[in-house]
Amino acid sequence: MNPLADSLRRWRIKPTPKIIDQAKALYAQHGSAIERLADEDTPPDTIRTRFDMFEELDGAYYDAADEDIAAAAEYVRANWQKFAPPAQ
Repeated sequence: MNPLADSLRRWRIKPTPKIIDQAKALYAQHGSAIERLADEDTPPDTIRTRFDMFEELDGAYYDAADEDIAAAAEYVRANWQKFAPPAQ
């Protein structure tokens, strides 16, 4: 499991961890090829075109961002003592 995804789940943020897990699986399949192309100074647009399966995840992330921000704000409100500086 991805530690970021796990942390987000603890904050009751659901869409982004799923996207991160899907991206991790794709990167496990294609990461070495992506890194090789990047090391060869292949233009980013060329890499994006070749590995267009990540585009759907990009769109899903942006679609989920507002919901995730609202969930994070709710978590902070509900757990304010974890975030507030100690009283002096």
